[in-house]
Formats: sequence, C-alpha cells, structure tokens
Amino acid sequence: MSTPTQRVVERIRELLTGETGLAHSVAALRDRPESILLTPAARQVGGVQASADLQEQSRGQEYPSFQVYVARIRNKMTEKFRRFSGTVEVVTEVRVSRDRLEGLTEELQFFADAVTDVVERSRGSLGEGMTLSGEYEVVFEPVKKGGLHFQQTARVVCEVDLSRH
Repeated sequence: MSTPTQRVVERIRELLTGETGLAHSVAALRDRPESILLTPAARQVGGVQASADLQEQSRGQEYPSFQVYVARIRNKMTEKFRRFSGTVEVVTEVRVSRDRLEGLTEELQFFADAVTDVVERSRGSLGEGMTLSGEYEVVFEPVKKGGLHFQQTARVVCEVDLSRH
C-alpha cells in the first residue's frame, strides 16, 4: 500500500503520461497533431529527486527528462478530526540538453509550458482526497555543462491539497 505522499506523486505522473497529458499538450502547443509522435515517452517521466549528474552516472539519461517529486508537506490542520489536512508541494523538474547553446532555453521553455498546460487542464479533484488547485510557479535555472554538453533545468512547482483520516 502506498503512502498518501506516494499517491500524490503517482497521480501527477499519471496526469503527465496519460493520453491527455504531455503528449496532448506538446501536440497542441506545436499546432500539429502529428507531432504527438515526437513527444516525451512515459519512461522519461521519473520520480527521483537527484542531480542530473547522478542520474546520468546511474543510468543513461534521455532528454527531455521530467522528474516528479515532493518538495514540502504542510499539515495545516484545517479540517477537524482529520489526521492530515494540508498541502503537498509537488515539483516537476524539466531538463533539456543539447550540444549547442542555440535553442536550448527555447526548448526548455516549450516543455515547461507543456507541463503547466497539463496542470491548468487538470485542476480540480484528483480523487482519494487530493485536489489540484491549478496554481503553479516556474523557476528557470541558468545553463550549465552536463547532458549532451549543455543542460538547463526548470522546476514547475504546484500544490496539491490533501485530506485524509
């Protein structure tokens, strides 16, 4: 049996890898339905909070890469007689890599927009006491060495309200 935190991560990963997830968003943002074939595969959506260097050393990394993990849990005790009623801060980390700087940031911004599109379209009840508000924050990091020579990362942070007995 998975914990509530694990269920939140699994549910967000399901949203991203489902048929109306990243594939749908990428095709819609490119205005070409045939580009659905060029979208990230489900195996590129992981659940590890680790640096890109460590992930590349442990197993080869495919780009773009999406990692979903929990950054913070806050039990606000807003509902009486519940063991937990608060928020779970979920991060979807998007990484892109290229051998040239040209187009790297634009590619990262595109895939970050695809993730935010999924969040916007999925707001509301996620089942099992989880509710996605639709609010998010995107933080872009500067380019650094890594991946296929150059790498850049963006973090899409959103909150899931969670209530459980």
